[in-house]
Amino acid sequence: MIQKIIGEEATETVIAAKNNKKKRIIEETADLFFHLLVLLSQFDIKPDEMEMELQKRKK
Repeated sequence: MIQKIIGEEATETVIAAKNNKKKRIIEETADLFFHLLVLLSQFDIKPDEMEMELQKRKK
């Protein structure tokens, strides 16, 4: 289940950041981004929809 994988990748990203491991942060963040994109595609959510949401938060 993709939600479990995302949780694991998020946890690994936090641990890498806590340990100040730049290379691991990059690797784990890439994994997290990838699995988030998979989740978005499962719900037919397009990247531009995410961009619009991020733009709203800039205000």
